[in-house]
Amino acid sequence: DNIKKAVHFLLSCNIGEIMTLFFAMLLGYKVPLLPVQLLFVNLVTDSFPALCLGMEPPEPDVMSSPGKSRHHAIFSFSSLFEIITQGMFLGSLALTAYLIGGFAVLSLSQLVHSFNLRSHHSLLETGLFGNKKLVLSFLLCATLQCLVVALEPLQSIFHTQSLSGLQWAIVWLLSLLPVVLVELQKYFNKDLI
Repeated sequence: DNIKKAVHFLLSCNIGEIMTLFFAMLLGYKVPLLPVQLLFVNLVTDSFPALCLGMEPPEPDVMSSPGKSRHHAIFSFSSLFEIITQGMFLGSLALTAYLIGGFAVLSLSQLVHSFNLRSHHSLLETGLFGNKKLVLSFLLCATLQCLVVALEPLQSIFHTQSLSGLQWAIVWLLSLLPVVLVELQKYFNKDLI
């Protein structure tokens, strides 16, 4: 189950990155992410959060769920559909925020999304702090992302610029939206993961 959660997270996040670049070019925008920025997004989102999802404590109802055949596919059609829709949603958030900090939204929304994959139960039921390693990795990676945007020496390396308070508020608001999407998916489909 934990491997499945980590793979779901990685696939949905990478689909979001691909979609961001593909649709920006398709719509005639200049490339929204430089190679160094894309590498940084992958560093902060594909490392610690994915590893911490692999160490998620077992679901409380794990022993009451039926076993799976060894021929059972790791993902069902509905799971693949959810991975794709979540990835497209993450990418659309970054495109929406392109002019005010799409780089930050792409990373932060993926970090927020890691909490969605902790359980097939709602975050309202499981809470945020059941996997302390994931919370610490979120805090570490989100801090690194914010520093890359806020600190002048890092701005020159990553080609970023400072954001106003309003821009940061919009970045965080957009970055929290994956929780809303996945909570709705969990509500309508109890077999998310």
